[in-house]
Amino acid sequence: MITNSWLIWGILAAATGFSIWASNNTKWGKFLGYVNVAIIIGAIISNVGILPVSSGEYGTIMNSFVPIGIVCMLFMADLTKLGKCGPKMIICMLVASLVFLLVAIIGAILFNMGGETWKVAAVAASYFTGNLQTAAGTASSVELSSEMMAFFNAAAAVPWVIYSLGCYMVGRSPIPKFLRSYTDSDSGITLSEQEQAEARAHLDRKEVLLNINETAIVIGAAVLIVGVGQWLGAVTNFYSIVFYATFGILVANFTPIRKFVINDYLATFIFTMYMVTCGIGAHYSTFSRLPWQMFAYVIFIYVVSIVVFVVLLKVLRLPWEMGLLAHMACVGGPIATPPLAKSYNWTDLVLPGIIIAVLGQVFGAYIGIGAGSIVRTILGG
Repeated sequence: MITNSWLIWGILAAATGFSIWASNNTKWGKFLGYVNVAIIIGAIISNVGILPVSSGEYGTIMNSFVPIGIVCMLFMADLTKLGKCGPKMIICMLVASLVFLLVAIIGAILFNMGGETWKVAAVAASYFTGNLQTAAGTASSVELSSEMMAFFNAAAAVPWVIYSLGCYMVGRSPIPKFLRSYTDSDSGITLSEQEQAEARAHLDRKEVLLNINETAIVIGAAVLIVGVGQWLGAVTNFYSIVFYATFGILVANFTPIRKFVINDYLATFIFTMYMVTCGIGAHYSTFSRLPWQMFAYVIFIYVVSIVVFVVLLKVLRLPWEMGLLAHMACVGGPIATPPLAKSYNWTDLVLPGIIIAVLGQVFGAYIGIGAGSIVRTILGG
């Protein structure tokens, strides 16, 4: 087993690069998506004994790299376009987020895991409204133990793969016939054809010329914002992610930084590397020690949220296409919605899906902290 720090970093970087390359250049990689590719590669690396299950390098990625990636991700949050997604899409996202919040709280109470239950609830609510990247930042802010985070990642890995693949097949199932379709009514989307075309071009681009000035500005701004956020968190004894996430959103919406392509690339690389470490945590020894409450908690959130959400879509007469996209936006984030929309040829939903997914990441940390605080008040800890 490799323990040399340089070799560990080298293997992590190589696995990250291969995951991104495969998802862009191979049929199986495009089908799985680089998140699943990275998780699978990480699991293989750890289970065959190439890298250790736990290492200081993994902690550096979660505690130092992930916050920078979150800020880079939020640099792309153009909230001025939110209203153009139409009321139905926004309502779908709000309903999905509310369902996840309530189910995460109820599940934490039902599957009490001891003193860190409220922290797990905070991470779970962030995960299911702002995806795993936001959850990692929340975990660092609430100081969830590395063991419990490893358990959560392991418990979430398999259900996520099943869920993501299921989303690609649900359109061919009887479920859509039970729900309303947005093609039967006015979707309310007011994004222009040019904006839609630009979004599709962004997804299909193969080569982009990076500007060294923009790269320097993004990296410098992201690291500075994270540094200030971490410092304020230490001074105020409050959650640092709230500070640096807020600063990232403000900078994105009051400066030209959101137009810089490097935001997307840097965030993608950081989060893919983090996904590799999540896969590494999915070692057979971790599963053998995984508390049944943790696995039951994750399954509970997935199953109950889907059932409740489908019922609410029917009651509120919301389009199933937008509902599916909103549910995926909460769990998978901006990286997951475009492939889903493109797989069903919902070209007019590609950009709205990205926008609402970013919205989930904007508020995911706040929702997670809120859920954790409620559970802490009820259960103590």
